[in-house]
Amino acid sequence: CMSAVLEALQQPLDTATTAPGPALDEAALLAHAQALIGELAALAEAHDASGAAPAPQFALLHQADLLRLTIAREAGGHGAGLASARAVVGAIAQGDPAVALILAMHYSNHAAIARSQRAGQGEWPADLAAQLIAASLQGPALLNAAQVEPELGSPSHGGLPAARAKRVAGGWQLSGHKVYVTGGPLLAWISVLAVTDEPEPRLGSFVLPRDTAGARLVDTWNPMGMRATVSHDLVLDGAWVPEDHAVGLRPASLGLQREAHGIAWYFSLVASVYDGAARSARDWLAAFLNQRRPSALGGASLASLATVQEKFGEI
Repeated sequence: CMSAVLEALQQPLDTATTAPGPALDEAALLAHAQALIGELAALAEAHDASGAAPAPQFALLHQADLLRLTIAREAGGHGAGLASARAVVGAIAQGDPAVALILAMHYSNHAAIARSQRAGQGEWPADLAAQLIAASLQGPALLNAAQVEPELGSPSHGGLPAARAKRVAGGWQLSGHKVYVTGGPLLAWISVLAVTDEPEPRLGSFVLPRDTAGARLVDTWNPMGMRATVSHDLVLDGAWVPEDHAVGLRPASLGLQREAHGIAWYFSLVASVYDGAARSARDWLAAFLNQRRPSALGGASLASLATVQEKFGEI
């Protein structure tokens, strides 16, 4: 996995020149993200308190042209690599880590589509990939996966999901219960991990529009923090998915097969969310220590105390 991280970080921006619209370089993308930190921070408290989906924040991200960051240039995106995506996610996290986490999931999934397209014979069906990309270029059409289940937990720990895909005319019917679907109400597309009901079951993902009949989000997300990730439950009851919306089907006996670059992207971007939140907390503390002037210090700030300087230096 570490070699995949290093390889992904060293990959430059996609240099194809056939993009239908102008693509931004790494410096411009980061500048756009940094320009949003203040606006995102101003919206964050209310959304974290109420648990409301951060739709206005993603409108800002779309206006800043950041939602097509990991879409290949030849498909109309910026063609950014992992290093650029990490920088942007980290900057957004300084304004609102909940928004940054949803964005990280969207970036990871579209990066997987871009890798599949470059491979020429990847897991993502060409027509499905084109449909998801076109939607994302037009507006905030977010994409994320639904994998974790109440009993199974994360499939990364082994075991197979209870969610089932039943073969029907022209496609599949999905049934099951997923939890922690980050960004749920804002998603345009959800990639559901399930096992087929075939004589020799296969494991893979089935991509469906969020508003598909038989797919229902249940408002269950109510933690103490990061409430604006709106990571609600997804209940599937016969939700129909077309035949060509199945991705990466393999024998279920093999278990979940994680692609090395996908692991690198996912964990690196999640770490960037934590890093951005920590940097924001450090900056807040620095301002507080310089502004706070207790009468006991004769008008001097807390920042003048050697013990405070030592602890801040450790940060």
